[in-house]
Amino acid sequence: MRKSRSVRVLVAVLPALIAPALVLSVRPGRAATQPATPPAAATPAIAPEAKDALTRMGAFIKSLQTFSMHQDIVREQVINGDLKVQKSSTADVSVRQPSDLKSEVHGDDDRNHTLFFDGKVLTFYVPETKYYAQMDAPGTTDQALKAAETRYGLEFPTRDLLFMSSTDDLTKDLTAAGFVGTSRIGDADTEHYAYRTADIDYQLWIQPGDKPLPRRLVITSKKLPAKPQYSATLTWDLTPKFDDALFAFQPPEGATKIAFSASGSMKNSPTQAQPQK
Repeated sequence: MRKSRSVRVLVAVLPALIAPALVLSVRPGRAATQPATPPAAATPAIAPEAKDALTRMGAFIKSLQTFSMHQDIVREQVINGDLKVQKSSTADVSVRQPSDLKSEVHGDDDRNHTLFFDGKVLTFYVPETKYYAQMDAPGTTDQALKAAETRYGLEFPTRDLLFMSSTDDLTKDLTAAGFVGTSRIGDADTEHYAYRTADIDYQLWIQPGDKPLPRRLVITSKKLPAKPQYSATLTWDLTPKFDDALFAFQPPEGATKIAFSASGSMKNSPTQAQPQK
C-alpha cells in the first residue's frame, strides 16, 4: 500500500547515497583490509508506477465521449523580471467528442470569454464588449484548438490534458517521474505524482481505481528564470446532459463580428482586432 511507503523521489532523481567512510584501527606494520561493499542500486529516473499512472489517466480521458469539468485556476505572472503575482480564473468546459465544445472562462482583469465549437466553426466571444471572432475549423475539437493556437495564439485551459489524440504519448518526453504520496483533493482521495521534462516540471493528483481522473495539476515553467507556475483544481461530471444548441454560437442582439488578429497579439482577447464590414 502506498500509504505505508516512504515518500518517493519527487521530480529530480536523488544521487546515489555515499556510505560514510569506515575508520579502521590498523596495527603498525599490518595492512588494513576491508571487504568491498557492493554499490547500492540506483533509483530509476522514471518510476514505473508514475509512468503507468500517466498512461492510465490518458487512456481513460480518451475513452470519455461526454463530460463537463470545472477548473479553479491560478496563474503566476512575472513582473519586472522576477516579481511573481497570481491571477485567478475559473473555466467551465463542456465536451462531446469528437467535435463539440463550449468553454466559459471568468478571470481577473475582465478577461472573460466564451469559446464555442460545433465541428465546423470555432467562435471566440467576449461578453463585456459583445465582440466575437470566428474561424472555419472543420474536424475534431483538438484539431480546431491546435489550429487556433497556431494561427492566433489562442489559449485553452489544459488543452493537452483534456484533448489527447490517439497518437499522443504523455510519457515520451519524460526525463524523471515519481510517486510523492496521497492527498485529499475536494471530495476525492488522490495519488500525487511529479514529472519532469526538458521545459517544464509538473505535478498531477490522480484518482485511483477505475476512473483515474486528474483532480489537480501544477505546471512549473523552466523557460523563465522566475519559474512561474500554473495550477488548476478540477471537478468532473461524467454524465452531463447536452443538446446541440449548447455548442452552436448565436450572436446576441448588438454583437459585432470582428476578425482575429493574424499577428497573434490578441492572445486571450480579440478586442484588438477590427470589426468586419
